[in-house]
Amino acid sequence: MKPKLLLYILPVVLVSFLLFGYSVQDNPNNDSAPTLTENSRTLSLQLDTIPPVGFPYPTQFNWNYSAIPGVNGGTVGAMYFEGKYYMNRWNNAVLYRYNPDGPGGGPGTLADSISGYNGGTGAIRDLTSAPDGSGTQYLWGGSASTALYKMNALGARVASYTHTGAAYRTIAWDPNRKGFWSSNFGDNIVCRDTTGAIKRTITSTIAGKYGMGFDSTSSPDSAFLWVWSQVTGGLQNQLDKIYLGTGLSVKTYLFNTTGASIGIAGGAEVVVKDNKLLLLLNYQNQATCGYVLKNLGGGPTTCNYNWTNQTSGTPNQLLTVSAVSDQIGWAAGVGPTVVKTINGGISWSSATGTGITGDVYNIYACSANDALCTTSPSATNIYKTTNGGTSWTLVFTQAGGFIDAIQMINTTTGYALGDPVGGKWTIVQTTNGGDNWARIATEPAQVGTEAGWNNALQIEGNNMWFGTNATKVYRSTDLGLTWTSGATTGTANSYAVHYNNPTTGLAGGTAMVLSTNGGSSYSAVTNPGTTGNMNGLEGTGADWWAIRSGNTIYRSTNGAANWTNAHVAGTAVFQDIDFVVGNGNCPDGWAVGNAGAISRMSGEPTGISTVSSEVPSSYLLKQNYPNPFNPTTNINFSLPKSGLVTLKIYDISGREVAVLLNEVKSAGSYLVGFNAAGLPSGAYFYRLTSGNFSETKKMMLIK
Repeated sequence: MKPKLLLYILPVVLVSFLLFGYSVQDNPNNDSAPTLTENSRTLSLQLDTIPPVGFPYPTQFNWNYSAIPGVNGGTVGAMYFEGKYYMNRWNNAVLYRYNPDGPGGGPGTLADSISGYNGGTGAIRDLTSAPDGSGTQYLWGGSASTALYKMNALGARVASYTHTGAAYRTIAWDPNRKGFWSSNFGDNIVCRDTTGAIKRTITSTIAGKYGMGFDSTSSPDSAFLWVWSQVTGGLQNQLDKIYLGTGLSVKTYLFNTTGASIGIAGGAEVVVKDNKLLLLLNYQNQATCGYVLKNLGGGPTTCNYNWTNQTSGTPNQLLTVSAVSDQIGWAAGVGPTVVKTINGGISWSSATGTGITGDVYNIYACSANDALCTTSPSATNIYKTTNGGTSWTLVFTQAGGFIDAIQMINTTTGYALGDPVGGKWTIVQTTNGGDNWARIATEPAQVGTEAGWNNALQIEGNNMWFGTNATKVYRSTDLGLTWTSGATTGTANSYAVHYNNPTTGLAGGTAMVLSTNGGSSYSAVTNPGTTGNMNGLEGTGADWWAIRSGNTIYRSTNGAANWTNAHVAGTAVFQDIDFVVGNGNCPDGWAVGNAGAISRMSGEPTGISTVSSEVPSSYLLKQNYPNPFNPTTNINFSLPKSGLVTLKIYDISGREVAVLLNEVKSAGSYLVGFNAAGLPSGAYFYRLTSGNFSETKKMMLIK
């Protein structure tokens, strides 16, 4: 009977599809404003950086330097990348990275300050992000010269390209042309690829150009450049919306500054954050603001999490793991043993190399080539590799004072924590990338027989926490200049410490405890599981993961009030866990343990995310996965050219039940998450339409 039923139903569905259509909204030569949210209404009453009359785009955040202690007003950047806001100095090569925990999701607490970024020899005026040939995203920028610089997320220069006639003061990546738009103050706007080949030239008479962003999403059938310029005299800034179809400015807005050269235009960028298309504008010496060009729909970004067991290639006990990205990870343990992956854990290879002795208790990796680790017990050593683990160099050693953990806060500066020696905790610092280490002068005094635990160190901005065997967690709010031991935690040992932000963190030992005031006090919360030491913690946002010397990884989504089993891995005994924010701001990472056990967690956004900006040869709609599903699944599709894209879900009767996408997308490959929590079990259809292409596939929801 079921096959017969489908024969009757499918024609109805197909007829319904033929009748369904879409309407193109927003003339590309006219501005249209998204809905003003209640949050942005509130912010608009508090602004001191006032947009001009007739500017239709709501202010998402107004991050004014005068209200932020320690911020240097000389920053020119306006960039959001890898979960951080970037504010870069152009005159002395300092890069500031801020967490997105400010009002409206804007910049909030300082994540780190990186001196000498971009090699320390070429400061950047404007920033953008773009993939290289492998698809890996990097930061790109220039110092108003012929040189184009490629940098990683910490601002370290990866490569540079010199193009005769170029002037990379403004910069914006164009995924359609596979090139960078750039200009100097008063010259034409030119698109070049990394070989220097010119893709397009726009004749421009705009003076004072300083920032630029590429936008192919705010209107349904066009792409634009937003150009942010200084007006002569420094009393106004000019924002132009240039339609790439003609190369002409279709809208111009003039912003008054608060004084001569106070708030003059700096960098600019168009980014996607929290399902909104934001135009970021820097006002030098005053503010960085985010304006909503378009609400992309779908509500706040959520993530699906999938766990898989992997083969580490070693039978040895793994004690520590460090995630660099969703593709690069390092793990280490007894032997010594060091292994790494550069393909997301599909394969792990030995990185033990030469020059290293003892068991590895902690590892911190910065890239596929660069890592630091600490070994014991014959001596307490710190080793460094710069060639992917082929060889290791001893960079620090001392008798006693077991080194528990290492963390770099930028490319040059890092800290390592060790057990007390001579009545003081061992805290050593490097200021040259780990080549040399020295104990700091402000180490806290040991109380009684205090000692620490491997992996139980975290640094977030200027905050440092480390766990002990004495019912307390030490904390510094100024990177080790002063220390407090906090209140009694309620757990005899703090084997693991993790803070999701400067105020909210968990400590785990014989019991789980929570702090909501940065570590001044802790209170008991529900323990995950029932047996074993809680020796690993990770988290992001409202989510937490924990391990406790067993085969189970636990997850809480409500501040540790309740825990569920996220993953069970046979006979594994997990020892450490580490994540990094990856695709769509969802975390990816690994948990490692005895007998070489290793499990990977991949986080996939339920909204749309770009898989690749490489132009495919044809349209493609893939089968959803998993299928059948409950209640979330993923849909991949590819576009050979830009255009309006709709992706809709229908039930078996042909009724539209969800619109996952209805906007202009650039050529490339995409992933869309679908959550069917509110739908009943049954067969559903998803249909992709773009230009003359249309394809429908079937999926099964089984609850």
